[in-house]
Amino acid sequence: YDLDGNITVDPVFLFDDDLSTGHFASIQTDTAGDPYILIHESPEYQDPLCALYKLDNVTGDKLIDGVIIAQGVPGCSIDNDIPVFEPMPGDTSFYASWLRGTLFVDFCIIDQNGDFIEEPYVAYDYTDEQDQQLAYLRGAVNEEEDCFLTWSSVDMSIPGCWIVLGMLDYDWVGLEEETSAGLQVLSPLRVSRNPFSGVVEFAGSGSELNIFDVSGRKVTTLSSSEDHFLWNGLSSSGAEAPPGAYFAVLSGGGERSVLRIVKLE
Repeated sequence: YDLDGNITVDPVFLFDDDLSTGHFASIQTDTAGDPYILIHESPEYQDPLCALYKLDNVTGDKLIDGVIIAQGVPGCSIDNDIPVFEPMPGDTSFYASWLRGTLFVDFCIIDQNGDFIEEPYVAYDYTDEQDQQLAYLRGAVNEEEDCFLTWSSVDMSIPGCWIVLGMLDYDWVGLEEETSAGLQVLSPLRVSRNPFSGVVEFAGSGSELNIFDVSGRKVTTLSSSEDHFLWNGLSSSGAEAPPGAYFAVLSGGGERSVLRIVKLE
């Protein structure tokens, strides 16, 4: 439509699959004014998927026709929640994030051609908390190009609900130093107790473990040659870290695995 309400591009039919459980979309535009649509599709008799479309803003022609960004897998499909699709400054690339099942927050970065700058990976993993159910993912980007995500984390065993904030730093996801192949995910990071107090042990195939608080600040770095890491709850300066949620990030061989942990009094 133009500003007077007149149709300038006729309705465009994106796809003709029957949807068994619904579909949810996010829309952004680039510097040329061409719209991008990131949509959750749930085709009947198929695994749910996340697909990207791009349209010519003058003709309505499809410039990107349903490129699959992520595919659901048996037992852990892409749920019916609106995907986050936020432009990075300059509107030539986009952050994309979505909930996969009820225990994963996935994340990637896409350029204006629909190609990955940062391959999809698990940004937040709740597999150590099987009673959790994630929902209502939302996102925003600041002037420093950092992406902030919020979601609802429901503990079905209580029941209780928390609003969680996640931050993905522009440098931390590797845009300035990593290649377009992006990050891959290590085998899952395991923890001895979660929530924990005192000393907690992590196990995973990596050489370095970093602890971040929920604002994205690094608390401390742990190193090990035996795939086991002990954290005594102290920061790198030796101060006691306050109770609350933290993210343990295991790194090794250019790969990363992330685990959310909770420190008690």
